[in-house]
Amino acid sequence: MIAAGVYLKQSRNLRPLLWGQLLICGTAWLYTLTTQGWIGVQQRLSHPYYYIVSLGLIAVVAMWFVIFWKGGAAWWRWPAGILALITFVASGSRGPLLALVIGSLVALLINNKNKLLLSFTILVITVTAFLAISLNLPFKPLERLTSDQTSGREYVWQDAIRGWETSPLGGVGPYQGGAYLTYLLKEGCQLTPSLERNGVNCPDKIKSLTSIWLIAHNAWLHWMLESGIVGLSGFIVLMLYSAYKSIVLRDSFVLAIVFGFMAMNLVDVVVAIPSPHFSELWWAVVGISIYEDKPTSDVSLKRRLNV
Repeated sequence: MIAAGVYLKQSRNLRPLLWGQLLICGTAWLYTLTTQGWIGVQQRLSHPYYYIVSLGLIAVVAMWFVIFWKGGAAWWRWPAGILALITFVASGSRGPLLALVIGSLVALLINNKNKLLLSFTILVITVTAFLAISLNLPFKPLERLTSDQTSGREYVWQDAIRGWETSPLGGVGPYQGGAYLTYLLKEGCQLTPSLERNGVNCPDKIKSLTSIWLIAHNAWLHWMLESGIVGLSGFIVLMLYSAYKSIVLRDSFVLAIVFGFMAMNLVDVVVAIPSPHFSELWWAVVGISIYEDKPTSDVSLKRRLNV
């Protein structure tokens, strides 16, 4: 995926992803309303094959595409941005909120273009969350966004550390860490929450694979669990290098993805592949960040100016 990013060279070549992401957002609303009605939206927006947190992250990335799309017409950017925004709010996911705030702020501080639009997006979310608290609006996803509970993550983190202690240098192996996350294993095999809610249960044939897709809800702990100190060291070096290169590049979308995902990795694992495309997107963006044109070329100058 890093090689794919190097091949793409510029973040603008990722723009076709936006149309698929908007389709995902629309599908989530259609699925939730047709299967559960407004009550389902009140609980949390759902999707047949995206986890709720993943859905919120997809909405955040879609907002970044819309915000940083140079030359995009207002007639489609505003509806697309609003669809992404309401999908994000209705998902009620705090990890994507962290990604949105940190990624947008870093892009704003390092590349001060789109300041008004960035500020407006953050302001809308902040004001909406404030109203949910002060006026007690009966909308549970908003209540979740403003909650400070960890949803049991501290127990998962403890399991990850105990698992790492069994093999501290090289880890327990790729996709083997889930077997040590006993707090999550006790829930048994589950598909997405929305499918479970609608009576679609985990098939018996894949129940033995349950632990493979369990994560430590912290990327660094997850890497440490599965690849030990050696793998974690390499992962940290890669993240720091990509962060440095994205700052040098000064591409707003790249900055938002690199730093936003890095922030969300504190409470989730959004860079482990395979995934429903968002982890692959991060690795491709890393490739874009480390790609460099010749500094004397006109193409390089335009790329650095993000035009």
